[in-house]
Amino acid sequence: MEHPNKLIDSFKGTFQITGEDKEVIDPTNVLLRGCTLRNVDWAMCLVVNTGLDTKIMMSNSESPVKTSSLELRINVEIKRVVLYLVVVCLFGASGNFVWKNNEMLDAWYLKWSTTDADETAKLHETDFEDYNATGDFLLSAVVQFFYYFLLMANFVPVSLYVSMSTVKFFQANFIEADVEIYHEETNTPTKVRTMALNEELGQISHVFSDKTGTLTCNIMDFRKCTVNGNSYGKGITEIGKAAYNLQGDTIPEDILAGEAMSKEHAEMHKQPHVNFYDQSIRFDLVGANGDEQAQALEDFFTVLALCHSVIPEVDEETKEIHLSASSPDDEALVCGAKFFGFEFIDRKQGVATLRLSSGETRTYQILEMIEFNSTRKRMSVVVKVDDRLELFSKGADTVMIPRLSEKANQEKLLDDTCKHMTAYAKEGLRTLMICKRTLNPEWWEEWHGRFHQASVDLVEIEKRLNGEANDIDLLAEDLETDFRLLGASAIEDKLQEGVPECIADLASAGIKIWVLTGDKVETAINIAVACRLLHPEEYMEQVVIAGGDDTNTKKKLVEKLIESIRQFEDDVKQAGSADLVKPRALVIDGPSLIVAMDPDVQPYLLR
Repeated sequence: MEHPNKLIDSFKGTFQITGEDKEVIDPTNVLLRGCTLRNVDWAMCLVVNTGLDTKIMMSNSESPVKTSSLELRINVEIKRVVLYLVVVCLFGASGNFVWKNNEMLDAWYLKWSTTDADETAKLHETDFEDYNATGDFLLSAVVQFFYYFLLMANFVPVSLYVSMSTVKFFQANFIEADVEIYHEETNTPTKVRTMALNEELGQISHVFSDKTGTLTCNIMDFRKCTVNGNSYGKGITEIGKAAYNLQGDTIPEDILAGEAMSKEHAEMHKQPHVNFYDQSIRFDLVGANGDEQAQALEDFFTVLALCHSVIPEVDEETKEIHLSASSPDDEALVCGAKFFGFEFIDRKQGVATLRLSSGETRTYQILEMIEFNSTRKRMSVVVKVDDRLELFSKGADTVMIPRLSEKANQEKLLDDTCKHMTAYAKEGLRTLMICKRTLNPEWWEEWHGRFHQASVDLVEIEKRLNGEANDIDLLAEDLETDFRLLGASAIEDKLQEGVPECIADLASAGIKIWVLTGDKVETAINIAVACRLLHPEEYMEQVVIAGGDDTNTKKKLVEKLIESIRQFEDDVKQAGSADLVKPRALVIDGPSLIVAMDPDVQPYLLR
């Protein structure tokens, strides 16, 4: 087991009971301090760290002191004033020392002396020039320094801090009482937690924001899907409408009618995380258009209902099933499968249970699950149903397409699916490709033995955490091949209310806005238009730098930026003013952004 550390999402260790196989312990097996264990009747646990050795306590740190730029500037100026005061006092004390030491030698009655009266009398009778009073005068100079400091102490504006605190106190009250920034739905006014940062609100020049959960609600709805080359789902999203506006086209009436029916259907069924309307899929599910399409739909929704990490929780009073999911995408897909009659109701001891619309229940033995991560961009689960071994997988099209079987003659199906996914992406929908594979039992047994051995090897686990080549990922690559394409899902993450107006106001105030998203470039542009971060091309020039443009090298990226800058400068010269030229927007993908972070490229990027 690893030594105590403060890494919340990391844990390496193994556990072995005498006579049993060794099992690996990863972060999913560790309950951190303060966590709550649910959906189990009892559990056997082993305490590995206590007290100050727990990850929560080791990662605990004091909150940083937040200081506004105005206060920092005032502190600097106060230090300068104090330093100037010290210099003035030193100058005065030095002058006092020189004056006493040179001009007052004859004025014996003014000199500072600690001698007694007899010695003073003798000094009166002796030549005063033989007496060295430098020490006394130096002491006098020190006293004079503090005397001058006391006299000019009001030169330091100490009351300025009190005045600033008073002003910020009233500012905070005005902010908290502002109706314009009050959330009426939750009865939540603005809360000023640090009055020191009030004036910083007016000094913001750049805003860096994530899309999911910030610009969007992070509440996913199952909207559309494509199965066996057939697209299902009517209506259009707000981002889709922005895409039509971006191209200058008019939205067809049938699409608008479909969106109205979709909203009406969602309100009528009140199925959470589902906003779907298309009656044709119901006919295809019962085999109206052939058994092949019905079987494809059944396989598609079975994968959605089983390939996830969602945990169903049963309410003891109402007996209703509530889904507990770490990923809102998974929850939306499971709810979508339920909407079409494939309800996920239980997961216990490696067995998942589905309830079909006919009332029949099916059980699937979960043999292995390979979780989703940002590197793999896919999730897979191996299930046993009857005597068959099936591999269900879902993931991004960029990683799933290379893993499709070349022997299945599914080129046309892939083309149709990709066209549908592109159309979904233009509407701002999040797409996942759904695939399956039938496994050979003998091959599976041999592969599973090697995979289990690699999974409990701490060396391989360490390599995987560090992003190095490891046997765990290599074995997963061997398993996730020769897929048969089923289709793709499309879920919507709606924009939060007021986001377009907010971004438009920020842009009009001259604030530069950067938004990070994991979507495709086309999807990102449509989302940006929907939230008014970008404007249609007739109102704004878009500088798109993506891997497809061959700009993943520093030289070519700089050339692209210089070309855009020169074009802008030429337009300004022709128009006579920068205000008469269309503004520019930069759209850059991840690989190009990494290159752009080079110090040699940043000056061109910041221009």
